[in-house]
Amino acid sequence: MFMRFTVLIFDILIYFSGAYLFVFHSIQINSNKKTLLFAFILTQPALILIDHGHFQYNSISLGLSLWAIIAVLKERPLLGSLLFTLSLNYKQMSLYYAPAFFFYLLGWSFGEPDLKIPSSDSDRKTRAGRCFNICWDMVSTCWR
Repeated sequence: MFMRFTVLIFDILIYFSGAYLFVFHSIQINSNKKTLLFAFILTQPALILIDHGHFQYNSISLGLSLWAIIAVLKERPLLGSLLFTLSLNYKQMSLYYAPAFFFYLLGWSFGEPDLKIPSSDSDRKTRAGRCFNICWDMVSTCWR
């Protein structure tokens, strides 16, 4: 029962909240379609069967990816790259979305020549790398 409850808690905290924000605040369609889309996302059969039957916790990775997409749509690419890096480090199934994030962030990095970057933010291209290092440093510390 404990594992089942942890799956449900992470579904609500990460995946459901990301799906809600994505559907109701990030895309422009009428409200009837938004409700239907939200219901379809939450009742996706493969996710329910795998996460709730085999406790794979895929909803955490999908939720972090959704939050990353929301951040990118809200023009917060640094937050989006951080969230996607966390999703990628949590489960490698996020590699399916990696090319889209990579090319979007690459275009963002080189496509805005007049962007004024504060000096404290001049290392924006290395933030994802630092996030990877922090995640993997914690793992390597456990193995020592």
